Amino acid sequence: MDVKDARQLLHSFGDTSSVFETSDVDDSGTTQYFGYLNAEGSWIIQEYDMSPSPKTMRYAAGTQDYLAAWTSRASLSYNTYDTLF
Repeated sequence: MDVKDARQLLHSFGDTSSVFETSDVDDSGTTQYFGYLNAEGSWIIQEYDMSPSPKTMRYAAGTQDYLAAWTSRASLSYNTYDTLF
């Protein structure tokens, strides 16, 4: 995942690339969440845990029902980027 600008992510998987726009941010605690959507409805939620040392970033992804995933973001299963993609 490469940051294109403050709003967009370019995600490549195999031969497929897609632009994801920031949709939601929850930065209210020591675990922060960032939600990204593309035009086809696929999503990535990034979990940034600032409490351990070192800090960690993990990812969850899906192809539909972003709003349900965002609502239950604290209970999703998160993995490292290389494991998920």
